[in-house]
Amino acid sequence: MNGSLVEVDAPGSVAFLRVQVAKTPMSISQIAKGFAADELRKLRKQDPKAVVTRRSVKVGGNPAELVEERYRGTWVDEKTEIVRVIYFMKSKGTAYEFDCGTTAASFKTMASTFATSISSVHFLGLGGPSA
Repeated sequence: MNGSLVEVDAPGSVAFLRVQVAKTPMSISQIAKGFAADELRKLRKQDPKAVVTRRSVKVGGNPAELVEERYRGTWVDEKTEIVRVIYFMKSKGTAYEFDCGTTAASFKTMASTFATSISSVHFLGLGGPSA
């Protein structure tokens, strides 16, 4: 099971949520570290001031990695600042990526929606999380 599980756009395309999965022996820390480095390299080509950060967090008491990105890019045909928050979690050898994005102008409004969405993630019946 690899690839996208869900791709959802909010009304008016003000935000998106993508969920991807992949079977992997890598830890979420390794995945997030590599992802953050690759994203920063890619984003700096279009925006030299792009910022990508990574940190360990808990989601529902389970270990997760959070990558946050801020960069100038194109959103619905408009040049603007974009914010993405990407959570990485793992359960029974399957890594999950929860990627939420919006414009900087909409982020204050959408941040609580993103946080509520991610806090609702639980690995029921899957044997619990593993890093």
